[in-house]
Amino acid sequence: MKHHKYYKNKYILAFVKMVLILAFIHIFVLFVYFLKTGRLEVLSIFNILSFNLLFPNIVFYKINPVYSVLFITFIYFIILNLLNKKK
Repeated sequence: MKHHKYYKNKYILAFVKMVLILAFIHIFVLFVYFLKTGRLEVLSIFNILSFNLLFPNIVFYKINPVYSVLFITFIYFIILNLLNKKK
């Protein structure tokens, strides 16, 4: 597999790793908050991504958690498809 030139750039690699670590910390904090409060809506991807800032009239916390999982799965397969096309 041929690596892109960005894989060799230590500044880009450090930035990507930082973003991933901060994302994991963010999800961990939300999960701990969920365990303390029992509020399942804090784990919704729509809440995590703050879609309410872009669409204030839509109440995302009332959306069924199944839609959150479907949205994440949809995004995953789009990324997987894009990565497979590059090969």
